[in-house]
Amino acid sequence: MIRSIELVDFLAHSNTKLEFDSGATVIVGKNGAGKSSIIDAITFSLFGEHTRKNNKGLIRRGANQGFARIKFSSNGKNYQAIRKIDSKGTLTAQFAEDVGGKLIPIAEGERKQFGESMTKHVEEAFAMDFEKLQIASIVQQGELNSIIKAKPKEFKELLNAIIGIDKLDTALSSMRTVQREFRSSIQEKFGYDDTQIQFIENKITDSENELDYAQPRLENLTVEKKKQELLISELEKQIQDDSSKESQLKDLETRKKEWQEYAMEVIKSIKKEVAEKEEIVNECKPCFAISKNRDKIESEIKAFRKI
Repeated sequence: MIRSIELVDFLAHSNTKLEFDSGATVIVGKNGAGKSSIIDAITFSLFGEHTRKNNKGLIRRGANQGFARIKFSSNGKNYQAIRKIDSKGTLTAQFAEDVGGKLIPIAEGERKQFGESMTKHVEEAFAMDFEKLQIASIVQQGELNSIIKAKPKEFKELLNAIIGIDKLDTALSSMRTVQREFRSSIQEKFGYDDTQIQFIENKITDSENELDYAQPRLENLTVEKKKQELLISELEKQIQDDSSKESQLKDLETRKKEWQEYAMEVIKSIKKEVAEKEEIVNECKPCFAISKNRDKIESEIKAFRKI
């Protein structure tokens, strides 16, 4: 929105400043009062365009230089554009953003190329060029009929620019790019994208049906699991008991072996002792004959003593 326009030694105006509110503004006056000069000041300060024959013709008669300064707002930002022209035809231009009352230059210079560069920046910020501004925002005397009779293509482009359809087309193109990247991302991550929602919903339904069908079997398996766990517990207890018995058996085997070894030693000792006894018996065999007559001898001795 254009907030103000200032004209100093510009065409018929020595020092004029106009403030604009939102909505439509109608400039009225007699011929030669400077109505068209205000329009030229707006288009000149923004785009360097005007309806005069040359730039020198913009300076008020008797002045050495003149300028037009415009302030406008767009997309929540405030801007200022000023173009000056001296009697030699030298053009000075500056386009800046107004940030809290401080001007931050965007484009400025004195030569023609600087003016052209500034115009491009203004068009980007203002979201409209000179031709579209003339048709969409500024209607001069006798021009309304030309707008009505504009060719369909030109009129469509104008409407697109005014209501922002061209920006919507750009946004739609960007959204399609984002959409493709998003689909590629989720396809890579999950193996599906948003174009397969119906397929995924069908798979979910099938899985739910399978789950319902599997629920009774799951319950049976849970019961069977508990039985098997109980059996395993009993077997582990039995194994523990058997392990204790096995340990006792090993102990008995060890003791048996010890007793066997002891018995072998005793038998060996007895055999040795028997052998020794047999040897003694063999040595005493001659005495056995005397031993046989012992009783008879003792009887004879007793009888002799009585006498």
